[in-house]
Amino acid sequence: MLKTIAARAAQPRLTYHGNCLAAKLRNGRFSVRARGAPSAFPDWRELRSSVPHRAYWRSTFVSSTAVADSSDSRNKQGSIKLEKEDLRRIEEKKDIFPPPVFDGEALNKRYLNKAPAQKLVKSFSKLMTAPQSHKLHIVSEQSLSRHLLASVDALADADKVMIFCGRNTTEGKLTAESAVSAAIAAYALHLCYKTPIIVCDEPNRRLIEMLLTARHPEFGPYVRYVPITEVNGQLVRRLHKEFNRHAPDLSLYIDVPGRNGAGDYLDADGSSISLLNVALDQALNMQNLMKIPSIAICGSSVNAGFPALNSLDEPEDSAAVIHATHALVVPDVVQGTLGLMELLCSACLDSQAYQPDWLATALDTAVTITENGVFKAPVPRSGALQQSTWTPKAHTPITNEHPTLRQLSAFHKLTGGRRITWTESIEKSKLEGPKVRHAVLYDSSDGVLIAANDFIRYIRARSNFVLKVDAVADHAKASYGKHSHERLFEIVVDGVAFSAKLKADVIVMVCNTACTVDLHLVTKAVKNWLEGHGIHGYQVHIIDLVKTVAAAVVELGGSKPTLLTTEATSESGAYPRAINVAAENAGTDLPEITVIGCGNRNARPNKDLAHLVNKLAHLKDKTSIAYTELEREVERYVDLIPLDSTSVWLCCTHFPALLELFRKHLNRRLKDAGLPEDSIPIRDPLVAQAEATIRFLEEQQPVENKDYRAIQNLRVLTTGIKEEVAASTRVHIGKEGVPLFTVNFPNVTILPAPSPRTRPTPKDDRGEN
Repeated sequence: MLKTIAARAAQPRLTYHGNCLAAKLRNGRFSVRARGAPSAFPDWRELRSSVPHRAYWRSTFVSSTAVADSSDSRNKQGSIKLEKEDLRRIEEKKDIFPPPVFDGEALNKRYLNKAPAQKLVKSFSKLMTAPQSHKLHIVSEQSLSRHLLASVDALADADKVMIFCGRNTTEGKLTAESAVSAAIAAYALHLCYKTPIIVCDEPNRRLIEMLLTARHPEFGPYVRYVPITEVNGQLVRRLHKEFNRHAPDLSLYIDVPGRNGAGDYLDADGSSISLLNVALDQALNMQNLMKIPSIAICGSSVNAGFPALNSLDEPEDSAAVIHATHALVVPDVVQGTLGLMELLCSACLDSQAYQPDWLATALDTAVTITENGVFKAPVPRSGALQQSTWTPKAHTPITNEHPTLRQLSAFHKLTGGRRITWTESIEKSKLEGPKVRHAVLYDSSDGVLIAANDFIRYIRARSNFVLKVDAVADHAKASYGKHSHERLFEIVVDGVAFSAKLKADVIVMVCNTACTVDLHLVTKAVKNWLEGHGIHGYQVHIIDLVKTVAAAVVELGGSKPTLLTTEATSESGAYPRAINVAAENAGTDLPEITVIGCGNRNARPNKDLAHLVNKLAHLKDKTSIAYTELEREVERYVDLIPLDSTSVWLCCTHFPALLELFRKHLNRRLKDAGLPEDSIPIRDPLVAQAEATIRFLEEQQPVENKDYRAIQNLRVLTTGIKEEVAASTRVHIGKEGVPLFTVNFPNVTILPAPSPRTRPTPKDDRGEN
């Protein structure tokens, strides 16, 4: 007993994340149990007492029920590259590859002493099985009894899950059930600290994003969406690229059309829908060859992943021929997805995932939008078949008596009882909580305040860890564009040296102008300074905003991207140089770049866009002089954008605050020129910087012996006037009580000195980023 007490006392106190989204949704009998709270179950106490002292970070133990292939050729990112011959075989649609072998014996062994968990899954299985009158009753019963527990277990042990979804009718309508199911799955995975990646066509992406954003604005806009419209060989190459880019642990196929033995795609009535659906079942065929496990939720035999059958009461050539590792055959895909995700949240969170009000609203919204034709599926390929005539159908509003809501209520009754102990790996993950990392966001002024919330939400939605942030802003020396290049180098060295003393995992630059200096030399100077002050072993890692965005422009910007930057960034030529290098590294043609510097310090001092944002002009009354002046300046620079641009990039972290103004005036120009509105996408480079940060943190180990629990979720550190910065913080971050500190940057001695240290420029109004 004394040993047990000593072992528990040696453990650090576990922190419960009170801002976990699941905690806010609980209105039922049981709420989320705080991390580290004592449990009434003996085996839970034994598990907890045996865990050694640890840092507040974990490397997730992944145990898949798919047997690894002996020829596994995964690289260090976990992806597998296929040979050209393999891609050709998939493209020609002649070879059907079997899914990874499911090791049911290993699964049974793990759950041998977990009778309550098995009982719960069996109870869910009975509720999810198609009724006896349904033609798929026997198939549904068999698939759920064999694969439901395996599916929950696989999802619980996965970190990244790609969700393939979206089925369109012969009329071009989006199937509402597919979009609602994808939204359900994505948010449940997010609650469980998994990373959902949604893959579908563009109209379904817009519908899913609308459903998620309406209820979960802190999550919906920030999810990683992969809209795909390619066909044939281009589709195969794109899918291969996405698998290797994201390296999923598991994929989930929800109501995805699957080709039959005749090579056609049918709906439940036997009508061909091949012209209006992207062949996403090729992704399932590809990942079977790559030995990536998969789960398919099927409401019909025409869904991709449907299990192989010897006999079925319908034409033999109607069933989909590409199979998944785990197939769940259910009478309704929304109910099937709900059941799987409620089980997952019960296992990983000891809580429920959804409430009836959100579900009813989502179903109502999705059906209304699909029937009204707000989003319509395009025809991705040509063919002899004619598209059916669009015939809107009357929609009956969802009530509490709707079968899906009653099914959800039944699920809640099953999970609302006593707490159930799952496998050791699942319980260990619950005990330790999510990984926590620490980053510094560095900027010259208010850009970091504008970016902080979105940056944190991108990281949370696109990774399986929590990021704590120190927002460092050098307001006292802003704008950086007024300084000479030599002086700017010294300023950046001082700011990075201060940031390095915070010993974050990484320093993320959110200032374009600061990135126009040589950050390699900055890192070297800071490292020498740290060692001179007795700080050894800490590695200074900087994520260069210009390099990150340049790579994104080459990949996603098209042949004629336009970049809106500050005047100083434009004059430096940093982006053309970086884009040239990025294109060479990618082995692609150099795009035709237009760089527009949004400011003129000589002709119109203090009229640059970043300066006006710092003065909060964009938040003034629209009839005010300040707002009118800002809109005039926005219009000035939008008028310089070539209308044959393939994309517009807001290359200053102040500019996303003006996104709607940019869109308004660009659409005005497009309309006047007879071009479709929104035909030129406007991109926020913060997305690329967040993705670069995630990739770095996934590969980099945490700082040794660092207590991540003691770090505040978000704090602001500025060299400026506290009252002024506090006002900007309240406006841009939108929260009261964010800790704010005024700090002084060190005066770093740079060896070897590039020149005698220049005298600081006299303090001026805050300005550009």
